[in-house]
Amino acid sequence: MDSRNVNGVFRLFVGNFMIIRTDNRTFIGEVLDIYKKGMNNRYASIESADSLSQLAAVAVRAYLPLYMVSWSYF
Repeated sequence: MDSRNVNGVFRLFVGNFMIIRTDNRTFIGEVLDIYKKGMNNRYASIESADSLSQLAAVAVRAYLPLYMVSWSYF
């Protein structure tokens, strides 16, 4: 998985909004919690992340589905 624009400049914080994309839908969502894997295979909650490589999971509340409109017929 590439960085998905999470880096030292664009950090991921709890409370931030993000765009979530699946195979057939796109959503606006809010980051509820960020988890990383710690010692002894336990998970810890963190407030922010500057790379996806340190993350184990992200809890997100999906708010609004976005629908893409094709403008090719205009």
